[in-house]
This record gives sequence, C-alpha cells and structure tokens, in this order.
Amino acid sequence: MATVGAGSVIGFSHPLLASAVYDDATPAERRRAHRVLAETLQDPVERARHRSRSITAPDEVVAADLERAAELSKGRGAPQSAGELLEGAALATPAPADTNADADANAGLERWLRAVDTYSEAGNAGASRAALCKGAGLATTPEQQAQVLVRRIRLAQDVPTARALAEQVLRLVPTGSGARPEVLCNLASVCRLQGDGTRALELARNAVTEAAAAKRPDIQLIALIERLAVEQLWGAGADLREESSRAIEELARDARLPMSFLALTRSFNASWDDPMADRHARDGIEWAVEAGQYGDLPRLYVGLIVVLIRKSKVREARAAQDEAARSGAWAPAIRDWAFNAQKDVVDILVDSHAGELDAARERARTALARPGTQESTYLRGAFLALLGFVETSARNWQAALEALRELAEIFAKTGMVDLESLLWGVDYADAALQVGATEDVEAAVAVLRRQGSAGKPEAAVAADRCQALLTAARGDVDDALAKLREIVDRPGSESPFEAARSRLALGQVYRRAGYRGRSAQTLAAAADAFDELGTPRWAERARDEAGRVAPHSTTSTLTATEHRVAELVAAGRSNQETADELFVSVKTVEANLTRIYRKLSVRSRTELANRMGTAKPGPQH
Repeated sequence: MATVGAGSVIGFSHPLLASAVYDDATPAERRRAHRVLAETLQDPVERARHRSRSITAPDEVVAADLERAAELSKGRGAPQSAGELLEGAALATPAPADTNADADANAGLERWLRAVDTYSEAGNAGASRAALCKGAGLATTPEQQAQVLVRRIRLAQDVPTARALAEQVLRLVPTGSGARPEVLCNLASVCRLQGDGTRALELARNAVTEAAAAKRPDIQLIALIERLAVEQLWGAGADLREESSRAIEELARDARLPMSFLALTRSFNASWDDPMADRHARDGIEWAVEAGQYGDLPRLYVGLIVVLIRKSKVREARAAQDEAARSGAWAPAIRDWAFNAQKDVVDILVDSHAGELDAARERARTALARPGTQESTYLRGAFLALLGFVETSARNWQAALEALRELAEIFAKTGMVDLESLLWGVDYADAALQVGATEDVEAAVAVLRRQGSAGKPEAAVAADRCQALLTAARGDVDDALAKLREIVDRPGSESPFEAARSRLALGQVYRRAGYRGRSAQTLAAAADAFDELGTPRWAERARDEAGRVAPHSTTSTLTATEHRVAELVAAGRSNQETADELFVSVKTVEANLTRIYRKLSVRSRTELANRMGTAKPGPQH
C-alpha cells in the first residue's frame, strides 16, 4: 500500500513495495525522480547524492557538489560515507578534452586519491585498494605515478612488497618531489621491520628534513615518530630520544595536527610509571571518536592496552580489549597484515598475563608461522618474546629457552637493544636458571644491562635480580640475598608485576639459604601480589614454591604409598630394594621420592631419615 502524506511525500507500508516500484521504473523515470528529489531536499549531502544519480554523463558541477558533500560528511564524523561521495565525485569528473591537459587529468586523479585516503581514515583498507585500482590509470606524469605508488606502499599486504614498491618510488621521484618525504618515511618503517636499524635511522632523518623543506608538517610528524621508534629499538642515547620527543610535541602543537598521532606517541613512549601514559591514549580515543577518525582507533586501542600491561593493570587491559571490540576498532574491514600483527600482540599480552596460556600459546605460534612474520625480523622478535613469556608462565622451561635463544640471536645479529620495553631477558634468565644453563643466564643479564643503559631503568633492576639469582645458584647466597632485599625494599623501581617477581626471587633464595620461615612468608606475599594483579599462573607458582618450604610440612601430608616409600628409604633401602619390597617399578619409587622431598622440604636421604626419625645415633663420647 502507498499513501501520500504532507508535502506530497509518498510512503509505503513495506520497504519491498518501494523497491519494487523503483525497479519497475525506466532509467529515465528514475533519473527524473532523483532530479526532483535533489531540487527539493535541504540536506546538501543527500541532495548531492540524488543529483549524481540524475546524470547520464560526467558533469563537473555534480562532481564539485559531491566533493563538498564529502567534506561535510567527513566533518560529521562519517569518513566511510565521505569516501563513497569522493568516489562518486571522481566518477563524475569529465575526462579532459585535451589528452595533454595535466590539470584536467589531475582533477579526477586527485579525487580518487582523496577517496583512497578517506577510506583509509575510516579503516576500510579493502575500499581503499579498490578505489586506488580504479583511479591509477589517470596517473600519467612521474609525480602522479609516485602519488599512486605511495598509497600502494601504505596498502601493501606484506613487508617485501612494501619495500620493493618504496625502493621503486624512491628511484622514480627526484629530490624536491612532494611524494619523496613520505616514501622515505615508509621505507624507513619497512627497514625497521626488517631489522635494518642503520638504514632505517638514516631514512627517517632524511624524511624529517625533506618534509620540513617541502612544508609538509603531517609527513614531518610521521617521520619524527618513525625516527623516535628506531632510536628506541636500537638504543640511541637519551638525549637524542628527548630531542625527537620535543620536536614531535612542538610540531604537533604548532601545526595543529591530528590529536591521535600525538596521543599515541605520548602514551606508547611513556615510562611504565608515568601516571598520564594511559590517559594520553584515552584522550586520543575520545578525540578520534568525536572527529570521526575511526581508522585511528585500532592503533590507539593497541597503544592503550600495551600501556596498561606495562603498568601491570591486567584487568583494565582486558576491559579495554572488550571496549575496543564494542567500538568496532577490531572490525574485519581493517584487517590487513599489519593490524593482524598488532591485534595478536595485545591478545597474547592480555591472555598470557591473565593466565589463559593455551590460547596465548596458540596465537603466538600461529603468528610466528605467518609469512608476514617470517618476513619481518622485528615482528618475529616480538612474537618470540611473547611466546617466551607464555612458556615461562607455564613453567615449560625448555620451550621458553628455545624461543628466547632465537630472539637473542636476532638481537646479536641486528644490534637491537630494546623491543617495545618488553623485559624478555628476565624470562630468558628464568628459564635458563631452571635448567642450569648458566651461559644463557649471563647472556640474558647482558641483554638487560644494554636495555638499562639505553634509558630503561627497570631493565637495569631486572638485570640485578637475575644476576643475584645466578650468584645464589653458584653458592653465594649471602650476596644474592643482600642484592634481592635491596631491590624489594626499593618500591617504585619496577612495575608491580616485576616487583612481585623480585619478591618471588627473594623467597626462592631464602629457601636456598635455609631460612624457611622467611622464605614461606616472602613467597606468600609474592603470591598475594600476583593475585591482586590478576596474574593467576604466577600466583600459583609462588604458592607452589611456598608449599615446598612451609614450616608445618610434616609426614602427615604424605599419602599412604608415599609414607611407606619414605619409611623404607629412610631405613636405608635403595630405590631398587624399595621397589622390590613394594612390588612397583623403580620409576614409581623415584616419582614418589620427588613428591616426598617437595612435601617435606628435604633434599637428601639423610634429611629424610632425620625427618622420619630413623637416623642412627652417632658414636657416644
């Protein structure tokens, strides 16, 4: 049923009726209807849409209307709609009458390129690629072709492709070209991902200089951020990093550039104890939503979650992860290889700290198997570090060592010093200590020392802790205890999670030194700290350690079988004799003895005999 209402507006009882009427109309009738609507509608966006559907050939007036409507739509916070309008404007742009008229050719190309960029801002990489493919044929001059290739670099789906394109464009465009600074910046980023820090730093510095000369503050800001990232990873001096940070702040303020760039840089490069680190990321998220810059949300949420994990706020990180999902930041439209890697990183970080180790392990192994990860030294290093933490949390020492030894080789080969503030050297040392690989412990301490010298004081503290544990393992428990007590008694020198690990280490060395009461108390405090942080696997580890030294451990904690094995061994029977008497295998006896030693906190048959009360008296004098 159709009705005519106020203002001669026709309404339909069901949308399918309207669709049927529209489909039944001839093309000329449809164009006439759109033309009438365009003349009566007040909203300029809708008016431009209908006008574009009323024409049969390109029309510059209509194209200009669509372009203005796109700007308005973008201002309303609808970049996806703005991209569609710009694409319509490009399609409506007349072909040049003179094939040599570069200005006319540029009009259509410029609109296609703006559509590509606007789709990217909306986070729709698929639409960006499609628009770029449609408009690329309009690029005829080297400068125009460079502009197309610059966007192909941005939208490349793997690192080698991005590098090949960047090298191609760099050869194509001369110094002074408007495209050159962005190409230099993109190539710097690719070199960083491939572990070529020397070239990455040179390219980033050149990009900053050439962007400034070309009066492109937007590219200059991106180049400064890239330069700072390289300086962080390869351990440039604190003075250089401070200079880069100041330059970013000044440029962003003076040029009034998008808040998201500045917010992400402020939060991601902040120290773990900076009280404003997560606030910067949240400010960026609020700005992006208000400005309609939804394409910035994924990296802003990634930055926020990384910052929260660094600050040991595991539950808040999980909440931010859920918030990102509700906001659409993890939407499928933005799933390119780079975003997949970032999303995997934050998922593994949150899952592993929250104790969901099976999920974290599977995600890390899947990420490591991807071609994109294998092609990127930086990404492979990041996922190896994360896998090492997962396996250390699971107490799978050999698996942790396998991953972290490979990462140590990457650091040695590339000269990297830091990896986004991940203290992977601590996990390397932890796993190596458990299997007695002292050379690996020394290598891990050296990694942490270099990281500390490069401006990460928490890494220097972690190095002291690992060195103390190695000292204790070599028998000098007094020096180890002195250093660990100093660390534990220095609040604020480590993140809460690392501070709990230091307390765990102190409890372990107290046990080694024979201070059972202090050990149990310290380990219980560590377990409580891990519980409060929302890291259950680490709380479990601390409690297991405490269970081995609890002063109340008695023979009553043994099962009937364990008690009988303990009696026979304490009475002097060998493992084989005990097995024969109980009609079990020697392996069963050994397994029972392992549990008995742990439950009774003894380390030898002599201590077991004393605990069971069966030791023979010594000679009388």
